[in-house]
Amino acid sequence: TPFPTARVHWGYDFVGDAYDGSNTPVPDAIPDDGNGHGTHVAGIVGANGLVKGVAPGVRFGAYRVFGNAGSTTGDVMISAMEMALEDHMQVVNMSIGSAFQWPQYPTAKAADRLVKQGVVVVCSIGNNGANGLYSAGAPGVGKDVIGVASFENTHNALPVFTVSPDATINGYSSAAGSPLPPTAGTFPMARANLDGTPLVAGGLTGKIALIRRGTFTFYAK
Repeated sequence: TPFPTARVHWGYDFVGDAYDGSNTPVPDAIPDDGNGHGTHVAGIVGANGLVKGVAPGVRFGAYRVFGNAGSTTGDVMISAMEMALEDHMQVVNMSIGSAFQWPQYPTAKAADRLVKQGVVVVCSIGNNGANGLYSAGAPGVGKDVIGVASFENTHNALPVFTVSPDATINGYSSAAGSPLPPTAGTFPMARANLDGTPLVAGGLTGKIALIRRGTFTFYAK
């Protein structure tokens, strides 16, 4: 792989392809991307073709801290941050996170030191928000770091149906494997057994079936 390139002017591979976070790193001088994550993030930042990134004219430094699979460690990340500072990077992005950490965590403290040296540090907050409070990851929890996250809204846009006689609005989502529901019209309702068969004669064709939970999976019903 040629390095440096017209876009990637600085960089280093701190770990090698076989590194998984638990074995011995084997560094080399070429920061090639073995699993695509770094390339993906770099594209968001600096794509300059049919798709434009947020900074299409950027010159990159690439500091590889992951092998082709697995994780990494704090000392490897800190080494990469130190080299980024030595190479005079103006902005450092780390889409990496060690969940359930505090601003005193080593990578968070190192990121804060970068900021004090005039580097803008932008980090992901992590992928563990569904696990509750204090799930944000380091280095994103650093005091002076820009921690970036997405979150679910308090409202969800859904298709709706109403039920007579009071026309109460009910939102719904289609179950996996179900046929597409109608988007207009009025239909009678019918109850079904636990196995999804009708409770009364006449079948369910042309009706909205209320199917009880239990015994069989939703998909089977």
